[in-house]
Amino acid sequence: MLTSRNFIYLVEGDPVARKRLTDSELASRLSYFLWRSPPDEELLRLASEGRLSETDTLSAQVDRLLADKKSQLFIHEFTDQWFELDQIDATTPDIKLYPEYDDVLRRAMLAETREFFSYLLKENLPIHNLIDSDFTFLNRRLAEHYDIKGVFGETMRKVSLDASSPRGGILGHASIAKVTANGSVTTPVKRGNFILTHVLGLPPNPPPPDIATIEPDTRGTTTIRQMLLKHQSVETCARCHQHIDPPGF
Repeated sequence: MLTSRNFIYLVEGDPVARKRLTDSELASRLSYFLWRSPPDEELLRLASEGRLSETDTLSAQVDRLLADKKSQLFIHEFTDQWFELDQIDATTPDIKLYPEYDDVLRRAMLAETREFFSYLLKENLPIHNLIDSDFTFLNRRLAEHYDIKGVFGETMRKVSLDASSPRGGILGHASIAKVTANGSVTTPVKRGNFILTHVLGLPPNPPPPDIATIEPDTRGTTTIRQMLLKHQSVETCARCHQHIDPPGF
């Protein structure tokens, strides 16, 4: 049973040959996508009546599924994969450099990005909000971390941002900063790769197999920017770094 494709996968007919999904297949895809569970009674009834594929009915069902608390499973898994939030514990911040980092702050950081994405989705807001937004979701702990005044309580809520705030959009979220750092210092290469791959959909080529043997002369450099500019002086390194470093900075 455990090796049967019928047990492991959603087995459908050939929608390519048919050029469309059946209503029953659509109900399964919709429910497993947004609820991570089999279709409920309403979806099954609409599918059996052949109404689920109707544009208005399908739109209404998407809204219904997203409004249900079960959609939080989708929100969590989707943001974990897209924004690499599942990697937030891959590094541990140096406690001497960042004594304020604890599990309470960690959970607030994750909640901000998930609540923000969920709000964009449910309100059908323009996608540019991912990069430049005049609001975010905060509680007292995260607001203190951002030095934003007037936020009280531990419940996450929508907070308007000043025009000068750098926190609008996911690139200003502490969670994204955390998963694209190494625990002690910023890493423009990792952040540039993140933006190219997860925001622009233009992942850089993998490094050459012999890259570990190439060590640019970084003597005299005192900043990360200077060090990476030295990498660009080596042709093999420059092929990638000239594309990755600018968005990383």
